[in-house]
Amino acid sequence: MKLCSLGLDDGFFEFEDKDNHSETALVGVVTSESSEVLDVIVNTIKVDGLDGTARAIHIIEKAKNLYDSRLEVVFLDGVTYAGFNIVDPVKINELLGVPVVVVFRHALNLQKIRTALKLHFVDWRYRYRIIERVYSRAFTVSSPVRGVTIKIAAVGVDVKCGSALFLKYGSVYPEPYPLRIADRIASALGRMVRNHIMVSIAGTYL
Repeated sequence: MKLCSLGLDDGFFEFEDKDNHSETALVGVVTSESSEVLDVIVNTIKVDGLDGTARAIHIIEKAKNLYDSRLEVVFLDGVTYAGFNIVDPVKINELLGVPVVVVFRHALNLQKIRTALKLHFVDWRYRYRIIERVYSRAFTVSSPVRGVTIKIAAVGVDVKCGSALFLKYGSVYPEPYPLRIADRIASALGRMVRNHIMVSIAGTYL
């Protein structure tokens, strides 16, 4: 049985979108063990909203319906999407039973994040609690790219398995391949959504 993984990333948005409840693209890309793109699943997410986890679960559920036990892991690009919207990997793992590996491309300054959240969100404690909980369990792995290290957090699997999954689906780039492709597609779709261009992928309209 050939296994696969899903990478989830968000699309482009402008700073002013934070003030007008705009949405951007949320894209899940399913790739095989040999880096073949199998599916692209599209949803939207509110900039600075609180629908991130629910929208992510919707995408992952579709992938599980299509690939069932073949879906080996979900890769997240951090836990903050579309600004400070939150995607909770612990809830995803608890509800769907699929391991989640969170990739932190850059080190986080938790104190600065806490300060920013307190300034702009009445529910800052909830958002910060998830960020801090996941980042505190992150560990450093050597990327397949020589000389590059990156922090990841594994949810639903141990450190050894999380590292192995990261390396399995990231043999060329600093980040896992499905996450890289999701980033490219989401960025392009985010610009289209912002410019009110109708987009259809696999029957999903934005």
